[in-house]
Amino acid sequence: MDKRERTRAQILVAAKNVFLANGYKETTIKLIAKEAGLGYGTIYSHFNLGKEEVLATLVEDVMGPFYKIVELNYTPKNKQEAFKFTYKNTYNYLSLAVENKEIFRLIHEAKGMSPLIEEKWESITDQFIKRVSTNVEIVRQLGIIRNENYHAEVIAGSLYYIGERYLWKIILDKTDIPIEEIARDMTTMYTFGLFK
Repeated sequence: MDKRERTRAQILVAAKNVFLANGYKETTIKLIAKEAGLGYGTIYSHFNLGKEEVLATLVEDVMGPFYKIVELNYTPKNKQEAFKFTYKNTYNYLSLAVENKEIFRLIHEAKGMSPLIEEKWESITDQFIKRVSTNVEIVRQLGIIRNENYHAEVIAGSLYYIGERYLWKIILDKTDIPIEEIARDMTTMYTFGLFK
């Protein structure tokens, strides 16, 4: 890792601390620079769009494990295998959200204030739906789709948007429903709606 990469990593560590301590609205580049022990201009030399770009980078970092879940090869050959596969992935997705609760609260706050963060979240959403759409097409190719007229993006979106809704409810402590039950019910709806 060269000096520029080390400095960038130092900024990101400091920024995460400052964001988590102060929230999105109250965080400033000045606070991040102070926490990092760097000059104000140094932060902008790495993130010329300011705190929005810093947070967008942190969002991308936190999403890494989520991308690994959605990128798993879709191997189920029947409804029962699909249920197990989808349940495991849905449960892991929601569990990761709980593990990263504070950063997701920060993302939730920033989405309402930052067009860049809103755009970043839309990009994440599109990426997830596109990947799950591929799984729907695999089910179609296997000849075990319930309805040949299903649009893969709509089916994928139905799973994603319910998952996203409960992700925010869990993160914001607005549900008492256990993750296992949320994952089970989402998986049941998706699997039994998609497969013959």
